[in-house]
Amino acid sequence: MRAVLVVACVAGCATAEPPSSSLDASAKADVSVAAPAIVAGQGGACRANITLTWAPVPSASYDLEWGFVNQPNAHSLSFPAGTTTAELTNVGPGNYSWRVRASINSTPSAWSSSSFVITPGAAGLFDAKPADFKANVGSQTIATSRGVILDGPDIGSGTEGVFVAATNTTIMGGEHDYTSFTIAKGVTVTVVGGPLLLAVTGAIDIEGTLDASGARGGDGVSSSSFGKGGVGAAGAGDGGDGVLSGNPAPGHDGVGLGKGFAGVTWQGGSGGGFASVGGTSASSKFGAGVAGGVAYGTIDLLPLFAGSGGGGGSGSASCGSGGGGGGGGALKLTAGQSLTIGATGVVRANGGAGGGDGGGGCGGGGGGSGGTIWLVSRTLTHDGVVEANGGAAGASALTKGGVGSAGRVRFDGLLTGNGTSSPQVGYAGDFVYAPFGTSTSPLISPANLCGWGALGFDITAFPGTSVQVDVIDANDKVLVADASNSMNLSSLDASSIKLRATLRTNDVKITPALRGWSVGYTAQ
Repeated sequence: MRAVLVVACVAGCATAEPPSSSLDASAKADVSVAAPAIVAGQGGACRANITLTWAPVPSASYDLEWGFVNQPNAHSLSFPAGTTTAELTNVGPGNYSWRVRASINSTPSAWSSSSFVITPGAAGLFDAKPADFKANVGSQTIATSRGVILDGPDIGSGTEGVFVAATNTTIMGGEHDYTSFTIAKGVTVTVVGGPLLLAVTGAIDIEGTLDASGARGGDGVSSSSFGKGGVGAAGAGDGGDGVLSGNPAPGHDGVGLGKGFAGVTWQGGSGGGFASVGGTSASSKFGAGVAGGVAYGTIDLLPLFAGSGGGGGSGSASCGSGGGGGGGGALKLTAGQSLTIGATGVVRANGGAGGGDGGGGCGGGGGGSGGTIWLVSRTLTHDGVVEANGGAAGASALTKGGVGSAGRVRFDGLLTGNGTSSPQVGYAGDFVYAPFGTSTSPLISPANLCGWGALGFDITAFPGTSVQVDVIDANDKVLVADASNSMNLSSLDASSIKLRATLRTNDVKITPALRGWSVGYTAQ
């Protein structure tokens, strides 16, 4: 009796060669083997469970051998009578041969043989820079051009979207929350209202001018008008008015914590104070000048103050005096990624100059004090101009006003560039990072996955900082904890994975960075 080997092929996972057409029979048994059936395996489309089937030979037991074509007898199996199927599990890619024979009373038949092929999948790679995707909400990390790094304070959430100034415009003071903030070259954005507190999740790029300067005091005009005090900018105090009455009459004090004082007896008004005492107005034959406004605030800008107005000069009914200059405003600009003041960029919060007496011989106005400029970012590039100078004294043929005090400047973060700051930076703070945070990749789920390959990541860490990478499944179960770089993940039995980075620092002035990561795989 001649037996026939019956085989089915499923899903195209492998190809098979035809069976041998004839077999030599032994004294008691004879076997003919057809092509094997390939069944999709649990190990993935490119690793298969193989079912080998042959026709029965009455009363026979069976011997089976299989292996790679160049190692055809690597594996040996024996089966009792009545068995006509062998299951090979989780067989990897390759060209295989196999053969089977029947045996009755220890007398074997000739071997029948066939072969099967499992085709390897094509190589694939998940390769991403962390800046290509968002960190977890509330994770205390942020994706930047430097990679994923620990988050910092006052970054905001970008609820107001993008701010781009392509033509001259104004911006209202108060708290603002943008994703990016750009002032183009040649464009001026003027701050009106209160102090400007700007939080930007991305980049601040100033190639034009951001101006929060106080206005100049008005000039007195002989016997026809007095100079009005200049308006303070972005939360600063106004300058005091001059006067056109009396013989002589005092002007008006400026406004603010360091207000300049009014001129008396033909004297000019004094300068507003802030970082230092405001300037004293000039003395004359009518007496000593008027002392300037007091200093206030601290070099760390806590709390945040704006400048003060200068005092108005003394005048008479026939001689209008100059008004005091307005104070410079308060600006705090915080950028989550970078803050750049380009070569043509200017950030300005100067005090306004005092007004003159118009040639009538009355007192000039005092200058307003400069305001506050506080720049905060992980990366500060300054190639332009930052200035918070006091306003000039109002001119007078008889009694000139006092100059305004300089304001204050603070930079927090890593500063580079060749720009100028006036006054000099009085306080250089550190950008404070969160001590702990995580970032998770998107789900990596290749179609028709065959198997996982090497894990790779690019990390920058400093003493006291660390980045740990874990491999997790779709439900955030940890598959590999604290994975090593270039680790082979071929043993993972998961159809999809994610990568999770945990960033830590013991010194909140520095942050580690995850610059990129990748996972190789094969798929059909």
